[in-house]
Amino acid sequence: MRSHSVAIIAAMIVLLGANAFAASNEKVLHTFSGGTTDGSYPVAGLIVDSAGNLYGTTRYGGASGDGTVFKLSLLNGSWNETVLYSFAGGSDGISPAASLVMDSAGNLFGTTRLGGPDSAGTIFELSFSGGSWKESVLYSFTGGADGGSPQAALVIRGNVLLGTTPQGGANGNGTVFYLAHLNGKWTEKVLYSFAGGNTDGAYPYSALIFDKTGNLYGTTESGGPNEAGSVFELSQSGGKWTEKVLYFFTGNTDGGTLDAGVIFDNAGNLYGTTASGGKYSTGTVFELTPSSGSWTESVLYNFTGGADGGFPSAGLSMDANGNLFSTTYTGGASKAGTVFQLTPSAGAWTETVLYSFSGGNDGGFPTSTVLLYKGFKIGTTIEGGSSQEGVVFKVGRLISAPSYCNPCLFYGGDFDLSSPAADTFANENIIPGNFPTLSQIYSPFQVPAGETWQVTGLFINSIAYPTALDPVATPWEIRTGIPINGGNGGTLVASGSANGTMTATGRNLNGVPEYTILVTLTTPVILSPGIYWENVTPQCTNSNNSQCTAQGFTGFLESDMETMYGLNAYGPSEPWRDSFWNSQLFGLNWENTYQVHQQRGEPGGDAFSAGVIGTK
Repeated sequence: MRSHSVAIIAAMIVLLGANAFAASNEKVLHTFSGGTTDGSYPVAGLIVDSAGNLYGTTRYGGASGDGTVFKLSLLNGSWNETVLYSFAGGSDGISPAASLVMDSAGNLFGTTRLGGPDSAGTIFELSFSGGSWKESVLYSFTGGADGGSPQAALVIRGNVLLGTTPQGGANGNGTVFYLAHLNGKWTEKVLYSFAGGNTDGAYPYSALIFDKTGNLYGTTESGGPNEAGSVFELSQSGGKWTEKVLYFFTGNTDGGTLDAGVIFDNAGNLYGTTASGGKYSTGTVFELTPSSGSWTESVLYNFTGGADGGFPSAGLSMDANGNLFSTTYTGGASKAGTVFQLTPSAGAWTETVLYSFSGGNDGGFPTSTVLLYKGFKIGTTIEGGSSQEGVVFKVGRLISAPSYCNPCLFYGGDFDLSSPAADTFANENIIPGNFPTLSQIYSPFQVPAGETWQVTGLFINSIAYPTALDPVATPWEIRTGIPINGGNGGTLVASGSANGTMTATGRNLNGVPEYTILVTLTTPVILSPGIYWENVTPQCTNSNNSQCTAQGFTGFLESDMETMYGLNAYGPSEPWRDSFWNSQLFGLNWENTYQVHQQRGEPGGDAFSAGVIGTK
């Protein structure tokens, strides 16, 4: 702690220590308990009605253990679950594995992968009447030529429901079907039976989408020359539907195994995920672009299976800015899956993990697409929660880099006045009262597996009494290998001095302004995967400058005891309990800031507001 500003620091401690923990950017809306009164193992995504109620399905649980349809309603700040229907395990259907759809009258439609007279699945409707929900089976599959075991959400088109089955059909490789309501009766018709083999796809698990002219698009999990799946189009002419394969996956660097459908952007490009293949064989996000009657596939992102996630089996959602969102089944900090964002920038795509599931109470192993609703990403996990039966979650804050972090690789986040950041720690080279004071904070960041960073700049956000650097030459360092218990500075990777800039952020603490101190490196620093520490030390050492001989700069904590992100953070999750303080003046020899807090009996925040500029 800065010995020459004890009174001000004490005031900061009172202000910042009010709360014990800062909120996570993930919140569990419902934890499934299983048993006879609740569902379990929700594999599908959610839908929302005009009142903000959420609807979904669970594969298991309920009165007979054969799955449920549920509703979540927000009342007085809490989400309350109502089981609308428990499947009995017979002719009414067994084990729903797809999202629901809702018509304009508020009726719900869905599928079960089993049940019905031939145990080949059903299409059902839930309608609300007389104060309760009633289930009606609209169609029961036979598993033969009509298809079987539907596991994708339906599409409503007028009085017609359309979908896919991964089983049955003329060749046993699945179908595209429609169910029409005519003359008071529901009639099923197969629009297309997949042939499989080298010339066609097989086993469609995806929902369908329409283009503007009424053509249908979807995916198959397998089939094609490499049995790695396909993207297909169905077009109607003369009352007949004709299939065209837009792309056969090889299962190699282009990806393979498509468990979810595709989506369009405004330009007519298609986007989707593969659950295998890619550079690291742990899945991809891809784009298909049309040109002169053919389609070209591009891999937008290769999952490494590490901190960035792996094996995405869910489809994508796109916001109004063209950002893509979804989940990965595994990977992340605890290997229990992630919610991620892909952001387009200058012809490239940057992946950001918005949340890593722990597999504990927060949920684990998501297979659902996320619903974008009021700035949140809402979905389900098949495991986790207090009963390990799965959860419904929402993840907040759309990640966007600060304007001064461009191109941005990492930003620890803004200082949060409501968090229990216990102290301001000095990071400066100043001369208060003509007494030299050198104190340095080293803030961690990580380069994810499978990435190489070319670092072209570093910055910190700091409370500052001086309004300018004097001199502007600002020392910087990047280190690696600092021991968790400190004691030495590990290995110096790169260091130097560069003219720094000092720009007000508009934030302040107790009236003391915050500034961004940024240095641009003359020679880029190349970093391979691993954990590193950055330091930028602002200087005010001109004895003729009264600002330098008064109080100087202080670094400060940006968030909480268990930091993955501060406010408005960007990039990979910030390592926790890994910041260090080095100041011979204060008797600190590479001390772990978290441990310093613990020794003082203070809340243990240790994440500083720092960032890394560059490209991957």
